[in-house]
Formats: sequence, C-alpha cells, structure tokens
Amino acid sequence: MRKLLLSFVLLLTSWFAGLAGTLNSWTNTNFQGVWEITPTNPDSELGWLVKNIAGTTIGDAPITKLELALDQNGWGYITFYSGEVAGQFDVRGRIFTPGLDEYKPDYLSLLCANDYTNLTYGLINFSVGAYNGNASDNDAFSIYPPYGSFSAKAIRTSSIYVPGGISEIVAPSLLMQFNPDGISIVDADGENVMVYDMDGVLIYQTQRYAGENIKLHKGNCYIVKVNDNSMKILF
Repeated sequence: MRKLLLSFVLLLTSWFAGLAGTLNSWTNTNFQGVWEITPTNPDSELGWLVKNIAGTTIGDAPITKLELALDQNGWGYITFYSGEVAGQFDVRGRIFTPGLDEYKPDYLSLLCANDYTNLTYGLINFSVGAYNGNASDNDAFSIYPPYGSFSAKAIRTSSIYVPGGISEIVAPSLLMQFNPDGISIVDADGENVMVYDMDGVLIYQTQRYAGENIKLHKGNCYIVKVNDNSMKILF
C-alpha cells in the first residue's frame, strides 16, 4: 500500500510538472537575478517551502512571500516574509537539472546555509516548470515540492543581483517589523544597531537600540547590522 501511495505521489508531481511545461531550454544562468515567490493559489501560503529549507517557520504565522536572489555564480539569499516579519538564509550554490522528457520534472537545487552559526542545511531540491505552460517566458517559473500538490510562482523583479561591497552575513535570528516608513528590529533592545545603504554609507547607528522605527526609503536595499549579525533587506 505504501509503495502504491508513493507511486501515486510521484505520478502526481510529474503530472503537475507536465502541465506547467518544462524548462529544458533554461540553464543555470537563467535563474540569475531577484525573484518574488508567492503562492499560486491566493488562499494558500508558503510554509511548505520554508520548511523544506529550514525545517521550521516563524512560529505558527503563515509564510506569505519569499524573495530569492542569485548572482551569476549561484550565490545569494532567500528572504521569507510572514506578514510584516521577515527572516533570511544564505544560498551558497545552485544547480539546475533538466528533466529527461516532458513528463519528468526539472529540478532546481539550492545549497542553503546560515553563516551566523556556520551551519549548512544541505542541498534542497524543488521541482520547477514553465509558468502557465509558457516555456519561452524567461521572467517566471513555477515551483513544486518533491511530493504533494502545493505550488508557487516565481516572478523576476530584477535581471541582475550583485551583492553589495560590504560584508553580508545572513542571520535568521534577526527579525524585522516592516512599518509604513521604515523598520523596527524585534528583540534587539539595548543592542548596537547600524544600518547601511548598498553604497556602504552608514545611515543609522545607535549603541543602545530601544525598539524605535528606523526610517528608510521605499524600493531600496539595506544592510541591517545588530552587533556581529547582519541581514540584507529590500524595503
């Protein structure tokens, strides 16, 4: 019975990939850039995707959006959002494996890690396919778990991701509260906090943070540093 169920799940996954269309014409470099990942079904969420990366979520809150950024070498980050709270993981490599035919799913593998604890989560595999069956669309793709019927869509928001010149140490222990005109940092009271723009200019600093709102400009990337932990955010 278990073998029959597993065979059915594998068939279901292949069937979804077949409906989406393959990405056989893609290569590793097609995934370069910044991608916004949201559920295909607006009524669902992305907890299954975050659990596949980290084995956990931010408490019980639903994961509503992810941002995946990859440079030309497959290095970058994944930021996941639960309402106005966010966390981040490092990506240390990327491998794209096309399926052998239209019924075999293509796979995107990401080596996810947390530099702060020097812990590597390992090579995480996602079944991917052409979004809406359009294999010629280079700015979108679909994502499926290895087993199950969930799905997500990845839409390219920038064709190029180049890490900033300042050091980026991602730390999922840094949680941000996104406000209309800035951010506040969760559980960082009394800590040394600095915020840099992507040119490395220090725009905010305090040696004893007290939960205040740090004003930022919309549409810009920043490096938020709490003591020795740093995290890149897009506001």
